[in-house]
Amino acid sequence: MTELRAGIVGRDLEALLAFYTGAMQFAVEQRRDFAAFGTVITLRRDRAGLKLFFPHEPVDGAAAVEPWYRPGGWRYAALYLDAPDAVDDLATAVALVGGHVQLAPTEHRPGARMAVVMDPEHNAWELLYDPEGDEHRDG
Repeated sequence: MTELRAGIVGRDLEALLAFYTGAMQFAVEQRRDFAAFGTVITLRRDRAGLKLFFPHEPVDGAAAVEPWYRPGGWRYAALYLDAPDAVDDLATAVALVGGHVQLAPTEHRPGARMAVVMDPEHNAWELLYDPEGDEHRDG
């Protein structure tokens, strides 16, 4: 089995961990503190995996860029949800705890719904309900 876990290099362990376990509904699977380089926290939400890395050395400040995709490269992760209302609910939860809603929930084609949100350190997420996408992911 091949599995991908996205990784975020964080600045504020307490704030990001609270955001991802609260608003984004991930659960902590493991925390490892490495004397040589920092702390790695592994999170999971259903089949979605995420790693938060907090190095001992200082990390540059988070930069808010408009539009969020302008720098190119790896700019976001997509979190597939089980229902259209789940997109709205999660976007609302993100906004309530200090995240940012870049693109409010919208039906981008018939039967599919999406939003773009950012965590408190400006890491972007596409929240997506897409029945066609779900068929392709599972099959």
